[in-house]
Amino acid sequence: MTYCSAADIYAATKLSSTVVPEASVIAFISAAERFVDLKTFTTYHAEEVSGLAESSDATSVTDDDAAWDVNAYANMYVWIYGGTGATQFRKILSNTADTLTVDTAWSTNPDNTSTYRIVYTASNPNVSELIDGTGNSTLFLDNYPLLNVQSLSITDINITVSSLYTYERLGKIMLSKTSEVRYFYAYEPQLVDLNFWYGVYPLPAEVKRFTIVQASLSTLAAQIGGTYATPSTYTLPEVSLSIGQAYVNIRETFNSLLKEAQALEVILQKYMTIA
Repeated sequence: MTYCSAADIYAATKLSSTVVPEASVIAFISAAERFVDLKTFTTYHAEEVSGLAESSDATSVTDDDAAWDVNAYANMYVWIYGGTGATQFRKILSNTADTLTVDTAWSTNPDNTSTYRIVYTASNPNVSELIDGTGNSTLFLDNYPLLNVQSLSITDINITVSSLYTYERLGKIMLSKTSEVRYFYAYEPQLVDLNFWYGVYPLPAEVKRFTIVQASLSTLAAQIGGTYATPSTYTLPEVSLSIGQAYVNIRETFNSLLKEAQALEVILQKYMTIA
């Protein structure tokens, strides 16, 4: 699953996989997801599954109650949101029926108190980069809402993450009086080495609907050209009957969804102010 499903698109367009192949619809969904991320300058965490961990090692976590399809969650992300190791995010490399293997070792291994979510995002929610300091104790990020600061160093001095003040909705980080340094030094460029995770959780209903509408517009546009040879009047010896003209019906559905997309763009501005 992603921000929406192929079934959502077929429901919105009243088309089927015999008319527009599912592979095409999935491609339209992917493009719509990237569009909404770019338009709102952030990404969204669509929850696939959640549960309680049983055990882990340095680069995996196991839920004995799970019955996943093998590699169903490869390239998605696992978020330890409660219990031991809470706030950690990792990219999933592969999965078995009950175990996720992640790309980077845990800072704190999860255990049987750890609750997790597996989430899908259309854009990479992890930023790791060297950036310029500000010369003061505050830093504003380009990507937010902020979900977790994984690591921070300033001029090669490691900063204890728990010593930071974080303001998630603003994407703001502030050094506290207990931090190893008090300022984001700016006497040279790129003295700040920062790794963090960002995005909106849970997936807002209006973002899901906007994705459905955008992907549906692409699906309808792909189908319009194939409707010109579709007959609309049938004459038999006993009767003559007409059905709705395929092009006209699709065009009107397209125009209706286009108006909805324009209305949703106004609503989405509240996410643009976050990001």
